[in-house]
Amino acid sequence: MPRTKIRYIKCPRCGNMWKPNEVEPIKTWHLIAPFPDKDGRITVTVMAVWHCPKCGATVRGVYSKIKVGADVDIKGKNRTKMLIEILNSSSMISLEQLAERFKVNINTIRKAVEYLIKTGKVKGVIQGNVFKKLS
Repeated sequence: MPRTKIRYIKCPRCGNMWKPNEVEPIKTWHLIAPFPDKDGRITVTVMAVWHCPKCGATVRGVYSKIKVGADVDIKGKNRTKMLIEILNSSSMISLEQLAERFKVNINTIRKAVEYLIKTGKVKGVIQGNVFKKLS
């Protein structure tokens, strides 16, 4: 069973600590690892900016991470394979539906689908917030 690291955000001014999902972030953005890990997975890191609930200082840190590629398991089934199956089985699907199903941010699912399109694992385009399969 893989270990999960509990990450806390620490205010540099007052030392107050909180979990990333306990305080609403002001802004989020995505960073994509330039190289895959030894298993061929790409890491998408969601960064965020918060205001410290105690002193109001601006704090930047990691909101969440997701690995896209081979060997990422969710309840015994590979998430990437599940995503590829869903995208290949439907002619059109909303990214919002996919994000809800995989319990990730819509921008994270967008990056994952863009990666799958770029690597040729699925054939399609993203128009707005909708994936459309190409024949």
